[in-house]
Amino acid sequence: MAEPSGRLRVIGERIDFSCPIAEVRPSPRVGNTARHLQFPDGSQCETEDNDAVDAILASLPSEAPGRLIHLWESRYGYALFALALTAAALWAGITYGIPALAKQVAAVLPPSIETAIGRDALAGLDRVLLAPSKLPPARQERCARCLRK
Repeated sequence: MAEPSGRLRVIGERIDFSCPIAEVRPSPRVGNTARHLQFPDGSQCETEDNDAVDAILASLPSEAPGRLIHLWESRYGYALFALALTAAALWAGITYGIPALAKQVAAVLPPSIETAIGRDALAGLDRVLLAPSKLPPARQERCARCLRK
């Protein structure tokens, strides 16, 4: 329980403990899971009364980000908005970011690296995906001449 003097008092079985509220380190609120309160002497307390913990710690400026995050995660509209924003950022990164980064990398790669990458990529394709041609040698030669033009 919070006392008017700005102290938190914990009363329980064989426990009567008091310390300044500002020195209590609460675990972040995640939905309605149990919260842990860490006290200055190293002891801790676990409670499932999140609303009471929030009310006691409401005066602490350090808890404002946690309250804001809990507000966002407890409202479906905010959660859906965050999901849409994440999807849009992912799409933009894939559509615009990766090609732009690839252009920058390609502009500074020396020709020897480009040749090695191409050679290794073809060797990998030959090992994994491609098989020797089953066309007759005369037809293979005609195809090769068409490709050289």
